[in-house]
Amino acid sequence: RLVRPLLTATRADVLAYLAALGQPFRDDATNADPRFTRTRLRHELLPLLKTLNPRVVAVLGRLAEHADEAT
Repeated sequence: RLVRPLLTATRADVLAYLAALGQPFRDDATNADPRFTRTRLRHELLPLLKTLNPRVVAVLGRLAEHADEAT
């Protein structure tokens, strides 16, 4: 079973938490590499979905929580 404690945390949440701790943020170069499907989804598909539903990220987060509860 996978544990994803930050699945519902936004980037802003993580950055604020790190700032409160005085910890630097480190960016992984693969997060910008379009060869990875996850990167294309994040940078191409999610912005398109947000034009249809600005709350799509929250909706997908709830869907993930429900899927986790169902397993």
